[in-house]
Amino acid sequence: MNLDAVSVVLVHPKTSANVGSVCRAMKTMGVSRLSIVGRPEDLDEQEILTVAVHAGDVYERASFYANLPDALADVSLSVAVTRRTGARRNKLHLSPRELPSYIEERGDEAVAVVFGSEEHGLTTGEVASCSSMVSIPTSPDFPSLNLSHAVQIITYELFAHHGHLKPRRAVARIRDVNELVNTVWTTLDELGFYRNTDGSESARFFRDLFVRASLRRFEIDYLQRIFEKIRFMAPRARQ
Repeated sequence: MNLDAVSVVLVHPKTSANVGSVCRAMKTMGVSRLSIVGRPEDLDEQEILTVAVHAGDVYERASFYANLPDALADVSLSVAVTRRTGARRNKLHLSPRELPSYIEERGDEAVAVVFGSEEHGLTTGEVASCSSMVSIPTSPDFPSLNLSHAVQIITYELFAHHGHLKPRRAVARIRDVNELVNTVWTTLDELGFYRNTDGSESARFFRDLFVRASLRRFEIDYLQRIFEKIRFMAPRARQ
C-alpha cells in the first residue's frame, strides 16, 4: 500500500476556507484523494482554490457523495476521527500514531479517514458507519481542533510511516462485507432469531467484526455459501 490508497472524507464541511486548508494539509503529506459528503453547490470553489494555493488540484479531483455509506462502499477500512470516546465502545479505538501500524498489519489497499463538520464533528450514526475510531489527544482545557489541523496530524502520521506500509493481501471492500452481513442477518431472521428486535444492532456487530478480521474476498465468498446453505437447509430441518 502507498499513500494513494488513503482517502480523506469530509462529512458536510461548513466553510470553503476549511476545505481549501484541508487540501493544503493533504498535499504536503502526499495524500491526494479527497471525498466530500454533501452538496458541492454549498461550497465556494473559488475560495477553496484561493486558500488551497498550489493544492487546488486535490479539490478539483475530489469525489462527491450524497451520504457517508456511499462514500465508504469501495474501501476496506474506514476510520472515524472523533472525540466521542464513549461512542460505539465495541469499535477498535486507536491513537493517530497507532493507525499506520494497524493499516500495515491488515494490508488494506483502500482506506478512508473520516472527519466530521467543523461545528459538531461526527454524529454517533456517522461513527457507526465506520469500522474503527481514532482520537487526537488534546488539552482538556481546549479540546477543539480546527478541521484542517486534524487532517494535518493524521496525514502526517501516515506520511511519516508510509515507507513501511506494504500490501500483504487484498482485504475485502466494505461493499462485499455489507453483502455478507445482509446474508447473515437474513439467515438469522428467517430462522426466527430476531423475535424481540429488528436485528440492526446484531448487523452492526457482525459488520464491525468482519472488518476487524480483514477478510479476503474468497473468505467472504466462503462464508456467503455457508449461510446460504443454512438458509436452504433450515426449513427442511423443521419438517
